[in-house]
Amino acid sequence: MTLAVEPMQSRGGLVSLARLGRAVLALSVFLGGFVVFEPAPYELFLVAVIPLWFLGGLKIPSSVGPLFVLLIVYMCGGLLSTTQTGAPRFVDALVYMGVSLFLSLSAVWYAALISEDVTRVRLVERAYMAAALVSALVGITSYFHLLPDSDLFLLYDRARGTFQDPNVFGPYLLLPTLVLARRLMTRPVLTQPGNLLLLAILTLALFLSFSRGAWGMTALALIILAMTVAATARTNRQRLVLVGMVVAGLVFIVVLLGIAASIPSVHDMLLQRAKLVQDYDGKTGAELGRFARHWVGFMMATERPLGIGPWEFDRLFIEATHNTYLKALMEYGWLGFAAYVTLIIWTARKAGRMMLQRNDSCIDFSQCVAAAFFAHVAVGWIIDTDHWRHFYMIVGLIWGLESQKKARLKGPGQLQDQRKQVRAVSPVFRAE
Repeated sequence: MTLAVEPMQSRGGLVSLARLGRAVLALSVFLGGFVVFEPAPYELFLVAVIPLWFLGGLKIPSSVGPLFVLLIVYMCGGLLSTTQTGAPRFVDALVYMGVSLFLSLSAVWYAALISEDVTRVRLVERAYMAAALVSALVGITSYFHLLPDSDLFLLYDRARGTFQDPNVFGPYLLLPTLVLARRLMTRPVLTQPGNLLLLAILTLALFLSFSRGAWGMTALALIILAMTVAATARTNRQRLVLVGMVVAGLVFIVVLLGIAASIPSVHDMLLQRAKLVQDYDGKTGAELGRFARHWVGFMMATERPLGIGPWEFDRLFIEATHNTYLKALMEYGWLGFAAYVTLIIWTARKAGRMMLQRNDSCIDFSQCVAAAFFAHVAVGWIIDTDHWRHFYMIVGLIWGLESQKKARLKGPGQLQDQRKQVRAVSPVFRAE
């Protein structure tokens, strides 16, 4: 009897530990939607969680190894760049690089987790969706001053939700927006009023951020997603239905934004932010405009192989780089820039393959993550994304999903078992 009871107790302990692990992962992703101050709860939580998870047996698979190596090389370039920083700012530069190191490790952590168990992507999706919904509701209600101290969640009369900057708040909402949009593209709309309501909330919040970058990212990502869904559809009838859904979606968005724009304060801000080039983009003289700074910065980088260190560009030119690739050159040197560009190209190849694999049991989420990644890569030319927590998570998810596919291909039996697991936990993730 004793021998029969001990395995059951052991199995119960393993089940409890697995549930605890899933709860920790869900909480980690959820906290990523709340960055009102730094260090944010997200950082403080993961600083404790990530080491414990690896000590508990989480492995970095060989297919994720290049991600780890490239990020380490990227950080080496950043540490070399801090030597170019003046003494009064050296400590701040080290803190900045410490945050970069943490975010890099978070990408590897997400990749390892998904590679180990593909069913975790469903958990990530749910937690991300919940955080985005809370942040969006805070942003919307604050914009219309329906919350006490609403100004705490606004910046320059723009909604910033639970973030420090509207230009981060808007892009954060992109991935869950794509997930909802894809559901509406591939299923009868009348059967999912809940998804339609959630999409309306996220779309309105994204609009009220008045972030031109977020607007452009959303448009680009939706185009990529629609083209990908059409390319992987199995029949022309499905493609025809998709076209109808896209048209209906455009009408829905136009009506929603039209209603919002009828409010005087929204209308005035919309006219101001809708300009393709703002006044500060084209300044000349002592304070250079954004695009002039880009040109001067790239020319400066040709003479500074080690970079100039964190915050130095802001000090020299009054404004930040507003260009992720220029920032990599300035703050991580030639070495870090080469590692970052290599990482982006390598990840883009994985994302491209992932989007078009019809037999992928996670194709729904994979296509959305890939579309979001490409939109972030594009917006990196006009916004600094190097410390966007959700971008590192997206990169980690892509590497984890690709690594998991390679592991499944090693054994047909394992492939079938994992597909059954995925379908069991989520009707969303099924082969189309």
